Amino acid sequence: MKTINHHRRSFLGCTFKAEKENVKVKEVYLNASFFKQEDTIYSIQNEPIESMYQLEAIIKKYHAGDSLDITVVRNEKYISQNCILYEYPRESSSLFDIEYDSFIYKNLFIELLITKPNDNDFVLFLLQGIDCSTIDTPLLSKNTYRDLMYSLSNFGIPTVRVELFGNGDSDGYKCGKYGFNDIIDLYDAAMHHVVASGKKLILFGYSIGALMVPSLVNRNRESVLAAIIFDTMIFGPKDYFVKNKIRQDILRGIPKDKIMYNARTFDSFIEIVLDGKHSINDIVKQNPQYSTYVEHGLFAGHDTNYYHELSEIDFLSGCKSISLPLLLLIGSRDCAIDFKQHLFFFDSISSTESDIIHKEVFSIDHSFRNETGSIDSECIKCICDFIFEIVMKHIPFDGGRE
Repeated sequence: MKTINHHRRSFLGCTFKAEKENVKVKEVYLNASFFKQEDTIYSIQNEPIESMYQLEAIIKKYHAGDSLDITVVRNEKYISQNCILYEYPRESSSLFDIEYDSFIYKNLFIELLITKPNDNDFVLFLLQGIDCSTIDTPLLSKNTYRDLMYSLSNFGIPTVRVELFGNGDSDGYKCGKYGFNDIIDLYDAAMHHVVASGKKLILFGYSIGALMVPSLVNRNRESVLAAIIFDTMIFGPKDYFVKNKIRQDILRGIPKDKIMYNARTFDSFIEIVLDGKHSINDIVKQNPQYSTYVEHGLFAGHDTNYYHELSEIDFLSGCKSISLPLLLLIGSRDCAIDFKQHLFFFDSISSTESDIIHKEVFSIDHSFRNETGSIDSECIKCICDFIFEIVMKHIPFDGGRE
């Protein structure tokens, strides 16, 4: 795969966390003589900082070796210093190669991360969930997409992750400014880029990413061997988002009685969002009581056009039209998933004439983690067995599984 020269994004030497109206230092790796944990970033280059996107957009204008004037607030005091920028670290592994690849899409630089435990003629191609976060996370101790792809590569499965618009080193506006169909089109272009190097694809539709599978299969029937679908929205976005709100509240430790009250009040907000006539920010301005839904990241930075396009997808009909091997996975510890609905849905797909239909339930949450907090080994084995079965029927396999 041809890699296009492009500046690696710059790095102030620390990670950050967004709060209601500001950004704070989370972890410090470099520039430790200045930054301290819990510092509030007041300004960069004399520009006030009020959001993570604003901070990242400013830093993205500069390169490693440049220096910026930073002002922080610490113990109610304003402290300023000129800080040097470093090149952002890259992912690495002692068990397999990791490549940073790229291509140009509509004049935008788009980055891909590839794990290469071997030189096989297929890759597992990830379609990430609803979140607009970067998939290039070498500094995080845990990251679902990275940890899942690494776990599969440990068993000899090569993988590809695509950095969406505006994330990591990829160009573009903030990811949430793009519609659902825009992201499908980007994945389609990335698939063509990978296939051009001689690879066949197995799609991994994670959560909302699974809704893209039918469209992408129909666009790329000659290059897609099979698909994996995990914990996705199945009977319309309204029901899914109410349950996703419940999931978020449980993760924040909110009492059960308040969770159910929140779910009921959230229902009316979802109606307005799916109407698609106003931006989410405008809706919140007119209805301040809904502000916490945005503050808690429930909509992952997307605007109403994304959800309006999402609501038009007939996922069941799409899955029935695929006629390719499917592995359907459910996480029994995912509190946003209705098991009866999912089992009914999977049985509906299974009644079609698809080549191979597997459905499996594992005791995992929405991050593929079991009760110990680890990526579940039995689930990984199930995915690998499915892939090996498909690959052995279509192309030579170079092993790698222990």
